[in-house]
Amino acid sequence: MAHFKKSTRKPRFVRGFLFVGVVFCSSIPHALKLACAHHNTQRRVQTIEIRLAKEEDAPFIALLGRTTFTETFGHFFRDPQDLIDYYNLTFSVQKIEDGIKKPDNVFWIAFANRLPVGYAKLKLNSHSDFVESQDVCQLQKIYVLKDFLSMKIGFGLQDALLKKAKELNFDEMWLSVLHSNERAIHFYKKAALNKSVITISRLEKKASSSSP
Repeated sequence: MAHFKKSTRKPRFVRGFLFVGVVFCSSIPHALKLACAHHNTQRRVQTIEIRLAKEEDAPFIALLGRTTFTETFGHFFRDPQDLIDYYNLTFSVQKIEDGIKKPDNVFWIAFANRLPVGYAKLKLNSHSDFVESQDVCQLQKIYVLKDFLSMKIGFGLQDALLKKAKELNFDEMWLSVLHSNERAIHFYKKAALNKSVITISRLEKKASSSSP
């Protein structure tokens, strides 16, 4: 069981959602309220379970990672072998197991009617050049299988991430999204309840050179 590092600073409950070119700022209580509303509505229709991932969930997450990556970014790879090589490097079962063990990583897995359909990752104490606070965490991954997107499971995963960040007293949370991933940008815009928008042109260059 991983031991999470808890921040000692008093939280200001201001969170930044980082996009390619823009920063969306919102209060975490509002973001939590919105995520809970979407998630609770969907739970009345389907049996949805979202919990912290364990090492034995690594095969599920590795497969979910490969499938959701293909659905989102597969069209960027002209050579199928390049995509397979990327899977073996990034989504091997061993790599996911090692990631779950790291104290600065927190993984969640989502089930719909007992089927694994999504996962999320929060990286603790992860700094960004575009966030002034040093007491920050990174929303690194939220992915749900395409066929289950309508069930709003992403909002449930986001709710879990926000609650953990608040529980650990982090000052801010940030994330980055490729400019071409319009579905993800729409999701985070909808979730952020942005109160202010700050244009940062350097983000696009940074994101285009970073791994997904």
